[in-house]
Amino acid sequence: MRRCSWLRRSLLGAFLLSLLLHVLGIGGEDIYAWLTRPEFSQAELRQPSRELKAHSLEEDAATAKGGTRPPDTLDVFLRRPAKPVIESRPAPRPTEARKPRKPAAIAASRVVPVVASAVAGKAVVAAASAPVQAPARASQVDSQPVQALERFPRELKMTYIWEFLPVPARMSWKVSQGRYDLRLEGGFLGISRTFVSSGRVGRNGVTPERFVEYRNNKPEPFYQVDFDWQKRIAEVGEPGSRKSEKLAPGDQDIFSAAFHIGLVGSSKPEYRFSMFSGRRKYENVQLKVAGEAKLRLGKKEVDALLLRGAWDDRKVDFWLAPEWHNIPVRITIVLGNELTLDIWANEVIADGKTLLEWEPPVAKSPPRRGGGR
Repeated sequence: MRRCSWLRRSLLGAFLLSLLLHVLGIGGEDIYAWLTRPEFSQAELRQPSRELKAHSLEEDAATAKGGTRPPDTLDVFLRRPAKPVIESRPAPRPTEARKPRKPAAIAASRVVPVVASAVAGKAVVAAASAPVQAPARASQVDSQPVQALERFPRELKMTYIWEFLPVPARMSWKVSQGRYDLRLEGGFLGISRTFVSSGRVGRNGVTPERFVEYRNNKPEPFYQVDFDWQKRIAEVGEPGSRKSEKLAPGDQDIFSAAFHIGLVGSSKPEYRFSMFSGRRKYENVQLKVAGEAKLRLGKKEVDALLLRGAWDDRKVDFWLAPEWHNIPVRITIVLGNELTLDIWANEVIADGKTLLEWEPPVAKSPPRRGGGR
């Protein structure tokens, strides 16, 4: 019996080793190319050269009243239109007596002012329609390497990629009538996790009211946090066995925190509040601006400020991009056995505008030297 058991283990081990070698033989180059992608190279931190500015979700007055913005409000003139040159009439010479003019001359004199005004009108039209004086439209701005948003996006769709796995994780952020909905979902080999945060949003930033974690596409919450701001109490944990925790103004869940900081901004070097995962409360977390770095995201390089919170063996990193209104372009969370992730933005669509185009997760490896065609 012992020999049979040992033989089975040996055969199983040989099979797994053969399978591993087979997978590496087929996709070894793609796996190596994935692990050596330039995005995942260690970013060199430098002293911050900018601050996180506060942003607003409010639209301009014309849009808020239900109307549309006039087209001319989108125009940015590169220089003022040239002023039309109107011919000045010479002063009449004194004469003893004017001879009667012919009918043709009289008609011509009446036409001159009309022609002059028409020339002036054409000069205005030509000045406004000249190529060097044409207004810069939104389509012209799209060609810039890094585009700036007019305000914090009300609708945001982002696709992240995991550092060590060519698997996408999708995040959506939507604001409507003073409320927000934030969702992050991802999965691998049949194991999936979905995080949903919802609540109020306004000038004071994000105020979460509910945070739920779902697993493996099941409709029942695995963990849930309900924030009661009137009683200053949060119910945390597995449904049916949750415990009560105290709330303080500014407290966040682990994902709403990034959007809260991005909205309120500040010139202060640190932020301090409690953070809630679905399982527990992390008391008085201190997030400091640890530096600034240029991150390679897909085919673009984007400057981002690193806000880092570290305590015990836990760590939270939010990389916020000031050029994209402080949205989180990289998130690293290490909470022991509860949650570990490191995701990088690979696609960003803000209010219907593509800021970062999707790059296939597995990059092609460079051609070998000395190889044939």
